[in-house]
Amino acid sequence: MTRMIVSMPEGFLKKIDQVAAMEHRSRSELVREALRKYLETSPAIKTKKRIEAARITDKARSKTIAILPVLAPSCMPLPLWL
Repeated sequence: MTRMIVSMPEGFLKKIDQVAAMEHRSRSELVREALRKYLETSPAIKTKKRIEAARITDKARSKTIAILPVLAPSCMPLPLWL
C-alpha cells in the first residue's frame, strides 16, 4: 500500500485519534473510510460520470460523435425572457 503525508491542525488529529480509538480502528483506516465516502458523494465525480454516461459513441470507429448536454446539479436553466 502506498503511503502519503497529510498536514492538519493538531486538534483535528486528536479528534481523529479519539474516534479511531472509540471504533477500535487505526487512524489510517478511519481516514481511508472518510475519503471513500467523500469520493462517493463528490459533486465533481458525479458530474464526470454524468458526462461520460451522456456520450454517444460510434463503436465501429471508437470515436465520440456527440456529447449530450448535462447540467451540474446546482445549475438551473435560465428562463428565455431573462
